[in-house]
Amino acid sequence: MADSETTLHGTCLEVNGHGVLLLGSPGSGKSSLALHMMDQAGYGLSAKAMRSFLVADDQVVIVRRGKKLVARSPANLEGKLEIRGLGIVEVKSMASTTLALVVKLHDHTHIERMPDAASFEILGISLPLVELDPAANSATARLRAAVNWIVSLS
Repeated sequence: MADSETTLHGTCLEVNGHGVLLLGSPGSGKSSLALHMMDQAGYGLSAKAMRSFLVADDQVVIVRRGKKLVARSPANLEGKLEIRGLGIVEVKSMASTTLALVVKLHDHTHIERMPDAASFEILGISLPLVELDPAANSATARLRAAVNWIVSLS
C-alpha cells in the first residue's frame, strides 16, 4: 500500500523508544497523563528507568510507511502541550515516532479486570490496544507496564 495519512484527536508520546498513542474523549486526561509521563521516569515492569517525550498533543498526524505507522505533530502544534490551568506551553518534543501501542482512556468502571487481547486499526494496520484510567494513582506505572508488555511481544 502506498503511503497514506490520517489525523486523529489524541496525544502521542515516545516511551523508551516506543510510540504510544493516547485516545479518549475531550477532557479525558490525555494531556495530563502525558505530562505525568514526561515529568519523571518510572520502571513499569523493567529494571531500567523509562523516559517519555511528547510527540504530539491534541492532534496526531499518522502516516503509514509500509507496515509501520509513524506519528508526528501538525507543524502548528509541534512542541506544544496543553496544561489545564496554565494554557498551552512549549515543551521539548520528538519530531516523530513509530507507533507500537494504542491506549484508550476511560474511567476504571468501564475497564475489564482481565481483558482479552485487543487491537486498534489505523490505516489498515492493527496495533495492540490497552485501556487505562488516567485518574488512577498507578496510571503511569500501568502505561509503562503496557510498553514493557508490547516489547515482550516483539
